[in-house]
Amino acid sequence: MMPSFSPDLLKDKRFKIKKLQFNTYEVDHPNAKGQLRVINIAGNIFEVPESLIPPEARTGLPNFAIAAQTFIAFTNRGVKGTPSTEALTPDLVKRSKRVDVTSYAQDSPSEPWNEYVVEGEPPLIVKQRTILTKLELIVGHYNQFGDPFLWANTQSTTSVATSEASEAGME
Repeated sequence: MMPSFSPDLLKDKRFKIKKLQFNTYEVDHPNAKGQLRVINIAGNIFEVPESLIPPEARTGLPNFAIAAQTFIAFTNRGVKGTPSTEALTPDLVKRSKRVDVTSYAQDSPSEPWNEYVVEGEPPLIVKQRTILTKLELIVGHYNQFGDPFLWANTQSTTSVATSEASEAGME
């Protein structure tokens, strides 16, 4: 549940991407074999007023809320299926049989920190790391290339630190 507050309290900050890299996972399940790539890309970074942060959680650095979009891609190295004729909608996903394949995707995952330089004096580095928390195979559904549909759940964590003065430019 989202807290109740006025959106006018959040300040939409200018930022630039310093480092952006896909998470990669090797999936080795009998019905889904290949490489899964996941990336969470910030669209907006909002500074959260200190008054909204509990006193015990205040660090002396600004707090940020990141509005982001997660992209998922899968390179199939396994068996191809017959492409589905029905579009995979959220409702169809809910109704479909799903198999938890998370444990088949945990062999040496790469979950790097992505970094953004946020305007300010001094400029700040906001790091975000996205972690795969659950991966499900949507049984019997394949994309137009015959690859299995995978449904990924992720969680992100954020870290803030001061930046080098040379990174302040927002050109």
